[in-house]
Amino acid sequence: MAKKKKAEPPENHERWLLSYADFMTLLFALFVVLYGYAMSKQTEVKALVQGLIQSFTEMGFVTARPGSTVLGGNMGIQQSSDGSDISAASPNQIVSIVQAPTEGGGGMLDTGQPPTQQPLPTQNSEQEIKDQLPLDSSTNNSSGAPFDALKKEFSKSLEDLISAGLINIKSDENWLTIELSSGLIFPSGSATVLLKAKPILKQIAKTIAPLNNYVRVRGYTDNIKIGNELYASNWELSAFRAISVLKSLDADGIPPAQLAIEAYGEFSPFASNTTERGREVNRKVVIAVSRFAYTPKALPVIVDEAAAKPGEKPREQNVNPDNYNVIQLPDGRFKLKRQE
Repeated sequence: MAKKKKAEPPENHERWLLSYADFMTLLFALFVVLYGYAMSKQTEVKALVQGLIQSFTEMGFVTARPGSTVLGGNMGIQQSSDGSDISAASPNQIVSIVQAPTEGGGGMLDTGQPPTQQPLPTQNSEQEIKDQLPLDSSTNNSSGAPFDALKKEFSKSLEDLISAGLINIKSDENWLTIELSSGLIFPSGSATVLLKAKPILKQIAKTIAPLNNYVRVRGYTDNIKIGNELYASNWELSAFRAISVLKSLDADGIPPAQLAIEAYGEFSPFASNTTERGREVNRKVVIAVSRFAYTPKALPVIVDEAAAKPGEKPREQNVNPDNYNVIQLPDGRFKLKRQE
């Protein structure tokens, strides 16, 4: 009698799923490793590149963006990325500011387009200007040097930079403003004045120094956030840039009593920040010369009263805040309480 043939087990048609799952797991692990390696190298390379750019821009050798133009000894000559010279900038071919890797600044790039005239922020009234300046009422708010001669002098000494669109001179009834693009004066994201910019500030100070007009240095940025170990916000960056320019003007002969700074950060733009060109316009430092003259004030002399007048309760002179606690009352008022 023939043996009955043993039935073969049914073939498993889903075994390929196991191999596919192993393959996908290994492939996922491979891409995770490659991604981690790429990110770590990118961070290291970016830090290295940023360090080199910061060093060279502070020395005035290059701009903040590779391949962009370099302002050397002749401010009217541009240079391309391959080292060949380009013709001098004309009023119809400008050097404008472009977005750099670090927020709040920019490099310089030949766009071949004329600068777009941007509207000035709303100007304060004459009475508001008088209220902002520490003028002595006894002087009847005398005017300083006229703007016509001053504007003509700036237009002559800064002609090449004005033609290139890097400096803009404007005036109205109360202020004459010299607008300096941030890329011309500072490295990207920094408040350190470039070596190549110091002669420009020196020339501006040389023109203003003989005058007795008030001078305000105003800092502006775009709205791209900046957060590094030096500047926590655009407000701080604009303030430190204004301080750097103020120190330069002070060192070059402008009396410090005539100087002050204003930091606007991103909150007083000249154009919309929705476009790159608008952000370029908003990154600047403005040296504003007031039409009002500085006159020293007659300061009051405060005499220490050692004893109270007869019949009056003695008052403590020169209260030291360290000896008191400040307590806020339920009605919102504050009260001083001496520490025991």
